[in-house]
Amino acid sequence: MREAAAGRPAPERTPESLDGAGWHAARYGMDGILHDPATGLSRPAGELVASMLAALAPVMDELGDTRAVVPLVDRLLNEGNGAERRRRHPAEHGRSGLIAMIAAASAAA
Repeated sequence: MREAAAGRPAPERTPESLDGAGWHAARYGMDGILHDPATGLSRPAGELVASMLAALAPVMDELGDTRAVVPLVDRLLNEGNGAERRRRHPAEHGRSGLIAMIAAASAAA
């Protein structure tokens, strides 16, 4: 919205390209290549997320969200999402380790 208010037009994207980008992101997640809405090109997910965070930093700072958002995004990039962590955990710690992890997460909630 600030870009538009400053007279900078939003990138032109078709609804179909954005729908496709959403499907692709859901299918391949943070390990894959994502659609960059600013350029319309494909980029590695981590690279795209880092550039989006940098672009949003002034607004997050203004709203006081930086301290909450940045650690969560860092964890997502470094450790994967919850499903990825749960799939990886049995390989690293066995079935009993997975059960312990789920129990600990449930108890904390």
